[in-house]
Amino acid sequence: MTYLTRITRTCLIAAALLGCTLPLHAQRPSKPGGLKNYLVGNAADSARQPVGGPAVLLMGGGAEVDAAFATQAYPVANGGDVVVLRTGDSNGYQSYLYNLPVAAGLKPDSVETLVVNTRTKANSAYVKWVVETAELIWMAGGDQSEYLSQWKDTALETAIRSAYARGAVISGTSAGCAVMSEFIYD
Repeated sequence: MTYLTRITRTCLIAAALLGCTLPLHAQRPSKPGGLKNYLVGNAADSARQPVGGPAVLLMGGGAEVDAAFATQAYPVANGGDVVVLRTGDSNGYQSYLYNLPVAAGLKPDSVETLVVNTRTKANSAYVKWVVETAELIWMAGGDQSEYLSQWKDTALETAIRSAYARGAVISGTSAGCAVMSEFIYD
């Protein structure tokens, strides 16, 4: 049993004995009005932990590279939850990421797309929870200036950093790749 598993188990037992509520990451908050999301798979947190992470997967745009997901990102994500972030309303990665042929045990537990096109949505408890508990975060292509204006210095940015710190894969294509850079053409 790992140190983190022991802490989690101890916290759950203490919460049950003391009648305390669980921390934010333990249960999915209510989705705020106006937030569009698309979900395939299990809505509950998979409780899987990344293996060998953190990791970064960068794609420049155009066609996605199946092998990069199957042999590099999905082994780190360990069959956990995938979240797709974008500002434009589309669910184009749902089927692709959920049904990508991968080794046994590495298929994502869920893929959820969040259309986070306002700072209010980027600061919602729902978005923060979904991103913080994900094992793989994929930022879709789009307009990187929108990503900056809507996501910078929000709970969403903090959640991405938190997921990375616990070992998750942070990834993106085109604008989603560009916003991970230290310098951004805006």
